[in-house]
Amino acid sequence: MLPGLHVSLLSLLESLETADPLHIVVFADNIPESEKVLLMKTHEAKPKNTTFEIRDYSAEKLKGGSDLHGNTTGYGVFYLADELLPEADLCLKLDSDILVNTNVHEMFEYFDEKHVLLVDGTAKRDWDRHKKLYEAAGLDMDKSCFNAGITGMNLKLWREKKITQLCQEVALKYTDMLAGSDQAILNVALHDDFLAWGSRYNTSLRLKNPTINQMENVIYHFVGAPKPWDLFGKSLHNNYPVWKAVYDRTAAGEFPLRRYISINRTRKIWRSVVRVWMNKRKANRQDS
Repeated sequence: MLPGLHVSLLSLLESLETADPLHIVVFADNIPESEKVLLMKTHEAKPKNTTFEIRDYSAEKLKGGSDLHGNTTGYGVFYLADELLPEADLCLKLDSDILVNTNVHEMFEYFDEKHVLLVDGTAKRDWDRHKKLYEAAGLDMDKSCFNAGITGMNLKLWREKKITQLCQEVALKYTDMLAGSDQAILNVALHDDFLAWGSRYNTSLRLKNPTINQMENVIYHFVGAPKPWDLFGKSLHNNYPVWKAVYDRTAAGEFPLRRYISINRTRKIWRSVVRVWMNKRKANRQDS
């Protein structure tokens, strides 16, 4: 995910419009020192009024939890309040598969003293892939659920309400129904304890979405697989050129993307790659 991380970082920095300070923390799992140096260089290209650090951390699953394509990084969200950022009361948790084209300082204005999470809240439980889980948990299926890729977190309220313990209870109770990592658990544990800020700060960019001609004032989220930087991402993702234009400006951009191709990840997402390829081939035949 390193190419995506570079793009997430640089686009965030380029989109800042105020002089307010911002502290950026990257939690790294087995990243070589040479790659950490490149991340520092990407930050130094547009430091603005920000501080930047990389902390080594290997996320462990909650008991009963599952992973996503073999990746447990998402579980780090459950440890931000008590272990990883004990000094902070508020934070924005951003995945590394995004492209920021809005000033993230504005997102902090949405925090209040009532809600633990700020999320998109644009999906309906009755149509979500975790529908059966929500039904089993007795949730109101007419209400909204959320994508956890871009999340505002009131860490102070999280600690007060002992949310990590609550999430662990959910993971143990619904072990056989969990898919992915943090998102399903959070949607059950905090089903009515979130404030929805809509799609502006989490605009999904799926592989079949048309290529962006004019960037909007949003955070784009490259959902699904393959990502633009994955093997076959260039040919299968319609917005690969948009993503690549930012990547070329990062410190990693001097290297070809094949430097970051992971055979292990490619093997894990292979079914998604084949499905997307077949759908695209079918669409091309229909167009012709």
